[in-house]
Amino acid sequence: MAETRSGDILGFAELSVRNDLPELEGKKTGYMEGLFVSPDLRQQGIARKLLRASRDWARQQGCIAFASDRADRIVIDRGFGIDPRLAR
Repeated sequence: MAETRSGDILGFAELSVRNDLPELEGKKTGYMEGLFVSPDLRQQGIARKLLRASRDWARQQGCIAFASDRADRIVIDRGFGIDPRLAR
């Protein structure tokens, strides 16, 4: 969840750990089920920060991959295994 210091919610990511995805069956995969940023706060980098925090969360859960869906197809983050300092 992204929030201000005073506790106002700016946006959130809904995450899960899955092992039933095509190409990743049986592999612990962080999955972004949903991402929301308040419409009046978009285009300020909040979604990018939520995505980075989501990837960190998946690594902490022991996931070997990260994915989400878009337009009814699963998108696998091919850079997930790369050291984030190198993937700029």
